[in-house]
Amino acid sequence: TEFTNYQTTVETKKSNIINLLDTIIFEYIVIDHIIEHSDEIIAYILNKNPKQKVILLSDHIKCPVSCEDCFNLFQFVRIIKPVKPRTILNYLNNSSDFVRPNKGKLKSINTVDSFFQ
Repeated sequence: TEFTNYQTTVETKKSNIINLLDTIIFEYIVIDHIIEHSDEIIAYILNKNPKQKVILLSDHIKCPVSCEDCFNLFQFVRIIKPVKPRTILNYLNNSSDFVRPNKGKLKSINTVDSFFQ
């Protein structure tokens, strides 16, 4: 069964995000890397609760979290944009595990193209 009736909170201002994170327990956090202070917000989230499920939407090759930390410590997944809504829903519906979906895609320059197709 697919769940699509999610309660969402949308915020882009750092101080408001921190306040929300301090007052509400979120099952999932989806954050776009393009928002101002996103690396600081991600660090705050993961320091506060290392097992928080975080989906980072990014158009950057560079990730703010090391692959080793991501794999060993966190429930953090980075999805390269553009991303289809179905991809995010697969994580929210537990159809996809919180593992590194981009693992190995940067082993050679030939695989970088797959990010943008």
